[in-house]
Amino acid sequence: MFGAWLFEVTSLPTSEPIMAQYTPHLQALNPQYPVDSYHDAQASAFGVLCRIFSKPQPPSRPFLRIYTERFYEALSIGLRCETSLPTILTHSAGLFTSELEGVRMMVPDFVIGIRMAMSGQVRVVPTNNHLNQKHVLDDLHLAALKVVGCIMCLPNHFEKVELKEGWNVGLSKSANMSLDGKGGREDKEILAQLIRVLYTTDSSTDGSLPVSKRFTSLKYYILEMLLSCLETETSSFNQRYLLHLIEVYVYEDMAFCPGLVGVVVKTVQEKIMMIQQVPVEVALSAFDVLIGCAGLYEYVRRDSKLTQE
Repeated sequence: MFGAWLFEVTSLPTSEPIMAQYTPHLQALNPQYPVDSYHDAQASAFGVLCRIFSKPQPPSRPFLRIYTERFYEALSIGLRCETSLPTILTHSAGLFTSELEGVRMMVPDFVIGIRMAMSGQVRVVPTNNHLNQKHVLDDLHLAALKVVGCIMCLPNHFEKVELKEGWNVGLSKSANMSLDGKGGREDKEILAQLIRVLYTTDSSTDGSLPVSKRFTSLKYYILEMLLSCLETETSSFNQRYLLHLIEVYVYEDMAFCPGLVGVVVKTVQEKIMMIQQVPVEVALSAFDVLIGCAGLYEYVRRDSKLTQE
């Protein structure tokens, strides 16, 4: 009954110039009217839709295709909007475990949204309490990382799927995420280039998709985000979660990506050492990752042979 209203709210324009036309009138009627209430209502609509579509549906009564298509269309826009993105990420982890038809094709859009969230490009609820604001940011980053854990292994299962046209709209908002942080700009550029080389070594054959248009090209953006955030993340819990995701990523992708193990080991060592007063639990988690990678000598030796050849 109210589904159509929710879709209409999520599809309303969100640009500030449009809201500027109405805000003075609303504030004249009610001086206590919050300027951001329009965006809050839209974000709430996204949250309701995400919770609805995350619920498993019985085979006899699946969601109508027209509703799932409208939902994906709304998500594609909302994941690129900083006012709706936090709510979407908070309620989206269950989407990829719900077996919802077509949801895996939304991975590129979520990659863009997650990179925006982790790069500090998203506005959080303003507050006078610095500690409270930090808590909101930590929760947003954790929500984003939970979604990463659901999607980071999917590109390997869709190697022959072509990325949709215009999937990278909004990617520029997070393009500089690897250049921010505590380390040197040159070091971060080197890391970004090194990761890109890992996933562009294979060339397309006749009739196959170019590397940049393959679903597997998303792995570059995922790995770059995970490794870059090691030194920019301030929550010790999130840092440990990052290290866990990196270890899982290595085990998932090491067979497909020569050089991955060596790059990850070197980066984890350098990033953790650059953190001033690294928490004990984070250091222990980093050592666990390095010890786990020590058992992958077979792949390091394979990569060394490939380099020599």
